[in-house]
Amino acid sequence: MPEIYEELELELKDEEWPFEYTDHERLIARAVLFDGEGRFWFVRARRDDDFGKATLIETSGGGVEKGETPEAAVLRELREELGAEAEIVCRIGTVRDCYNLIHRHNINNYFLCRAFSFGESALTRDEKEDFHLAPLRLSYEEAEAEYMERAETPIGRLIANRELPVLRRAKEILDGAGRIRINGRISYIEAGEDPLSADIGIIEDGEKTWLFDVGEGERRIRSLTGRYSIVLSHFHRDHTGNLEKLDSEELFVSKETCRHVKAGTVVTEEVSFGDIRIFPLPSSHAKGCLGLEVGKEYAFVGDALYGRKKDGVLIYNAQLLKELIDTLSALKAPLLLESHRKGFVRSKEDALKELKDIYGMRVKNDPEIRIPSN
Repeated sequence: MPEIYEELELELKDEEWPFEYTDHERLIARAVLFDGEGRFWFVRARRDDDFGKATLIETSGGGVEKGETPEAAVLRELREELGAEAEIVCRIGTVRDCYNLIHRHNINNYFLCRAFSFGESALTRDEKEDFHLAPLRLSYEEAEAEYMERAETPIGRLIANRELPVLRRAKEILDGAGRIRINGRISYIEAGEDPLSADIGIIEDGEKTWLFDVGEGERRIRSLTGRYSIVLSHFHRDHTGNLEKLDSEELFVSKETCRHVKAGTVVTEEVSFGDIRIFPLPSSHAKGCLGLEVGKEYAFVGDALYGRKKDGVLIYNAQLLKELIDTLSALKAPLLLESHRKGFVRSKEDALKELKDIYGMRVKNDPEIRIPSN
């Protein structure tokens, strides 16, 4: 099953100013906002008040108004402070802290949000003139460094102590949300229904990340915020539907898939990038399938092992099936990653046995092998 995470729950003390008493509480909604390129958005503030003179970094957010939910408040604050139209991906958690200097207890509700677009902000006069708020777009590493640098002042330390754990949890969610890890390099996002979506393979290759198929439905790709090298196994929508929603550095497709998606470098013979090998894969399921082998252990095969279903019957082309058996037999990898198969991983030996059994059912002078579908 996909990785599960617990909501963050923190109770922090103000170690910068002495505690006297608390006379009010503020309910706050805040967003860790990311965009389609995997960058995070913050608010830069420059203040000179009772808390001292400081330049700060902080997540976008503010007080929850009467009759408003924290979820509604965070989306409103994003529009007002950053001009961002966004959706909530998930709740990160709650951080309670105190500002002893003004005798206030804060209940900060944090949400992970994805930006769709940016327009004009709607800052108040105080936000413009007293705090000089401005948008700040950073990578995760840049943001972490910025929080540490701005922790040189008392108020900067309070904010960093509250927000760095939240930012780190957001990064963990984005790196792991919906993913099942196979080994140190390979993970995948599980296939699903409504809409039908194929498994999405993720291969880490140094500074480059490969995707084998992209699935269908935006919720399948919420954690995929970077730039990718993409290989499409074939043209069916459940394997290609999210293509235009992702940032692709390069795209590899068969001639038939290219005809459908109108993009990509066409692969007609084996091509290698280090220990990653892309190759044509004969299939009765769909015309123009590709496979991807990673090193000597795993090979992604998409739907290529399946037949074509018609009227409750699985149909295999005998010649293509023989070519598929030969291609799989030549692979170095002993394990196959087969889309829509429970558990995703399958031994090549088991797959070959099944395919050879089907091939053994062929009838002389009949180009097709028909098997009743369960």
